[in-house]
Amino acid sequence: MLIIAHRGHSAGYPENSVPAFEAAIAGGANLIETDVRLTRDRQAVCWHDPDLQRLTGRPLFIADLERDELAAALAASGQTLLTLDAVLAVARGRVRVMLDVKVRSDEMAAIIVDALTASGMQRNVVYGVRETAQYAQLRRLAPQLTLLAMPPDPEQLSGFLAPGVIAVRLWEYEVTPARVARIHAAGRKAWVTAGLKSAGEAPGEITAERLLRLHEMAVDGVLLNDPELARNTISKPQRISP
Repeated sequence: MLIIAHRGHSAGYPENSVPAFEAAIAGGANLIETDVRLTRDRQAVCWHDPDLQRLTGRPLFIADLERDELAAALAASGQTLLTLDAVLAVARGRVRVMLDVKVRSDEMAAIIVDALTASGMQRNVVYGVRETAQYAQLRRLAPQLTLLAMPPDPEQLSGFLAPGVIAVRLWEYEVTPARVARIHAAGRKAWVTAGLKSAGEAPGEITAERLLRLHEMAVDGVLLNDPELARNTISKPQRISP
């Protein structure tokens, strides 16, 4: 089972931060996952929410701020802004990266592909796709780019099985042996984002017992906040080929 560090080692460090990504790599993650948004001046930055409210208490929206304004607002709360370029620099030559792209537009895809090309990371990034309309542009911009299908409904699976898709992401509460088997029958891997909404858990939370249950269901990768928990629970993590 692949260990995919959700926003880095976010169980022990600020999410989407250099310490979180460094700790994830040290903790045995096979991939680090990060979120990508655009600032007002069209800079790709790694931040999950559309605004700063949850982590800073300030109702400022990423899309309304230029990068320098966003960096200053975060610095005032003791945080550091990470650009996509910075995350790719941390990962380069060490670990693969999964991108959860929050802004789904042609412009966003082009900006990300340019960043991957400049960093030499095109073959070491998995790009999360939430809408089938994205496929044509991504295949045109970067034919070798590895894609992760992130269907809003697991029953929409068939529409997401485009060339270049290596895996399908399910939420933990959506996982069943039948759905995993269906994904495998389509020649793809089954990746799961941990966390049970019904229990009030944040995405990425999981117990060792539930990790083992996913492993027994032949899940191929799990996104979780504590990669060390997965390393200690699943004794022999595997690596996907480049």
